[in-house]
Amino acid sequence: MAMNDKKFQAAVRTFERLARELSKEHEAWSRRLKPRSQILRRAYIRALFAFVDGTLFGSKQFLLKVHQFLDAGVGTGDTALLREEGYGLDRQGEVQVRAQYLSTPENVRFTFRMLYRVFRKLPLANFGGKGWAAFREAVAIRNRITHPKRVVDFSVSPKDIKTVEDGVTWYRDSLARQSYGLLSGIRGDAWLKKSTAEHLARVGRRPTRA
Repeated sequence: MAMNDKKFQAAVRTFERLARELSKEHEAWSRRLKPRSQILRRAYIRALFAFVDGTLFGSKQFLLKVHQFLDAGVGTGDTALLREEGYGLDRQGEVQVRAQYLSTPENVRFTFRMLYRVFRKLPLANFGGKGWAAFREAVAIRNRITHPKRVVDFSVSPKDIKTVEDGVTWYRDSLARQSYGLLSGIRGDAWLKKSTAEHLARVGRRPTRA
């Protein structure tokens, strides 16, 4: 089916709107954070991971839409994981669909690799550097404050905040590069260059290699 199909374009706009709204919340929390408030520190971390979780889900929904319109090389197992589904048998031997939960780092690697596989021109995120290491540590911090076992688990230090910010920045920058790349395949290189320039102007950074 043609890349300009109306349903396909609607899927693109849905993905863009979700990412834009989650980015606004991310930026709003960044401006309002009071470093000495433990309550706000925990809320800030949860807000950052709402951006991660929401854009991951949106990316997978977008990939499922792409699979409907294009021969994108998405296999049966890939489709099940994009839908967050697993399969088993009930007591009567009937196939039963079950929710399939991936850890956040697993989910990120899977989703980014699927984007890379489907949109061949995209740079694959760097999973061997400090950013990825910070992201995994950030997930551990988020899990600690979300599922505390001791009072001390609630405590968020300035170092924790920096680790989470560094990790989520790596995620956001990696997703931005991959997202701009996939959308350029639909809208053309001129759109990509303009959007990338606008994004880099907002974050005050020069392009870096994925």
